[in-house]
Amino acid sequence: MKTLLKVLLGLLAVLLLLFFGGGMALSGEARVERKGTVPAPPFAVQAVVEDLSTWPEWSSWNQERDPQAEWSFEGEPGEGMRWSWASEGPLGTGSLTVLGSTPERVDFELRFEDASGLMVAQDSMLLVPTEDGTEVTWSMEHTFEPLLLRWIVQLGVFDAMLGADYEGGLVGLAARFQSEDGGAPGSEG
Repeated sequence: MKTLLKVLLGLLAVLLLLFFGGGMALSGEARVERKGTVPAPPFAVQAVVEDLSTWPEWSSWNQERDPQAEWSFEGEPGEGMRWSWASEGPLGTGSLTVLGSTPERVDFELRFEDASGLMVAQDSMLLVPTEDGTEVTWSMEHTFEPLLLRWIVQLGVFDAMLGADYEGGLVGLAARFQSEDGGAPGSEG
C-alpha cells in the first residue's frame, strides 16, 4: 500500500511539474483570424463596420444569442465610437471601441469583463478589394498570462471558441450586403 501511495504521489508531482514548468515555457500569445468575402466595395464595408450600432444586426454578438443583453452606443460612427453590453447571460459584460478607421483597415479595442477579471484585446478588420467585392480578414490578438489560459491557447480551444463568432459575423456581414442590394460588388448599398 505504501508503494502504491509513493507511486501516485510521484506521478502527481511529475504532472504538476509538467503543468507549471511546461506552462511557463508556453507562449500566451493568442491570435484568432478568419477571412470572408463581402459583396460590396471596401468603403461600403468600412461604413458598416465602423458603425457599431449595426453589429447586433449582423454579428454573432446579438439579441438572439443573448436575449438578456442590454446594449448602449456612444459616439458617432468611426474613431471613438463605443458599443457596450451587459448581461448575466452568455455575452457577459464588455465593450468594443473603434480605435481607427480607413477604407483599408478598421481597428478596435475589445474588452470582456467577468468574475475572473478583465481581458483587453486588439481586434482589426483588413479590407482588400477583390473582383467579388471585399476580402475581409478579421483578427484578434491578446496575450494571456495565467498558466491555465496558456494551455488553453496552445490546445486551440480559444481559437475554436472565438473563431466561430468571427465566422458567423463574416457570414452575417456578407448577408447584410446581399439583402441590401442583391450582392452587386459595385453597389453603394
